[in-house]
Amino acid sequence: MKNHFSMRNHLIKVFKIPGDLAFQECVINMQENQNMVLQNFYNILEFTNQEIIIQTKKNKIRIKGKRLEIVYFTKEEIQISGDIEIICYE
Repeated sequence: MKNHFSMRNHLIKVFKIPGDLAFQECVINMQENQNMVLQNFYNILEFTNQEIIIQTKKNKIRIKGKRLEIVYFTKEEIQISGDIEIICYE
């Protein structure tokens, strides 16, 4: 098993694959406090116009604000707009 992980890490370094892609880590892109795109998420756990809770591989992300809405989502990406006030990792 150890050799599998060593080989994987070696290939990631050789081919210069970004960690977020290789390990499916969550990536958040913000434009001011009005628009957010979150990549590599698993599930939408809760959604209201004041709070959205997203499950990622390692933790939950709680987004609080006003007039929050999900603009779109796919299996791997979600866009949220509104007045985003708080982003909390749990």
